[in-house]
Parts: sequence; C-alpha cells; structure tokens
Amino acid sequence: MRIALFLPRYWATWMGLSVLRAIELLPFPVQRHVGSALGKLIRRLPLAYVRIARRNIDLCMPTLSARDRAELVDRHCESLGMGLCETANTWWSNDRRVHRLAQVQGLENLQAALAKGRGAIMIGGHFTTIEIATRILGTVVPLNVVYRPTKNAVLSHTMTPASRATASRSRTMTYAPWFAPSKRMKRCGTRPIRATATRARRW
Repeated sequence: MRIALFLPRYWATWMGLSVLRAIELLPFPVQRHVGSALGKLIRRLPLAYVRIARRNIDLCMPTLSARDRAELVDRHCESLGMGLCETANTWWSNDRRVHRLAQVQGLENLQAALAKGRGAIMIGGHFTTIEIATRILGTVVPLNVVYRPTKNAVLSHTMTPASRATASRSRTMTYAPWFAPSKRMKRCGTRPIRATATRARRW
C-alpha cells in the first residue's frame, strides 16, 4: 500500500471507510435501521444530493402537495443511507452472505444468452441499489463490470479490489459485462474490471 494514501487529506476518507467496515459486520436487519438513521442525517445536511433531489421532484411532480414532495425527498435520503450500508456489503461481505440477500428473477434469460457462447451486455439503471445488485448478480453468473474511476485514491484502492470480486470467475471468455450509464461517463471515461481477482480485499 502506498504511503501517500495516508496523507492528512485522506484521513476523513479512512474514517468513513472504517465506519462502513463496522456497519458490514452488523446483521442485515440491523443495517436497515442504521441506513434509515443515516438517511435522516443526510436529509438534514447541506448536501448537493438533497438539493438536487428536491428540485427534481418539484419539477417532475408539480401536482403533488408540498408535504408529499417532502416525503419523497425523505424516502430518497433513506435510500441513500441504505445504499451506504449496501455498499459496505458489496465491498467486504463474502459471496455466501451476499447471495442470501435477494433472489434473482429472469436469470434463465441471461443464461440462455450466455449459452450461445457470445456473451451478453447488460445495461442497468444507476440507482442507489446498483452496488449491491451488481454484487448479488455476480454470485450467480459470470460477470464483469465497467466503472467510472474516482479521483479519491483511497476510494479507488478500496473499491477496485471489491469490484473485482464481482468480476467473472469463469475460465472461459463467455461472460456478461454490466454497464450502468452515468451522466459523467463522457467526461471521466470508464474502465473495465478484469476477471482476475477472486475475492474482495479485507482490512
């Protein structure tokens, strides 16, 4: 690990990652309560995410009452809080634990496409559940992911090995690359996660 990752400018990031790592150790039902609490905290912070969500809801749903729109913002922030907990599971939980979190429906369609030996491209929405959904899918089918690099070196150091745990474990070249469009892709570019690693890094 590079010494530069421990510079003072990254201390806040390390603290945040330590909190996420502690959350991952909790039972999932407890994480749901933690995620809800984090969402309520996020709702009260002066964050751009909250302002953007409020503005989008105001523009897209003008017929709703102010109270209903505020409730949607609250629910959105709770989803963000739960998304943090799910990200912790994505990065550090083993495949067995992740696999128990959900059931994959329609898997036979993807398997039929992969059986043709030409691979398949999957495109998914960039929602708050994207991290955990990708990891869950990666436990049942050979999967590679495409991601947008982050400018934070500590996050990249943590995120990339975890993403590789989602990548294909198959010895063949027939796999399903997952692509979730983002409005910043054009500016920042994307990188593939190669199917070489076998598990997320633990620390």
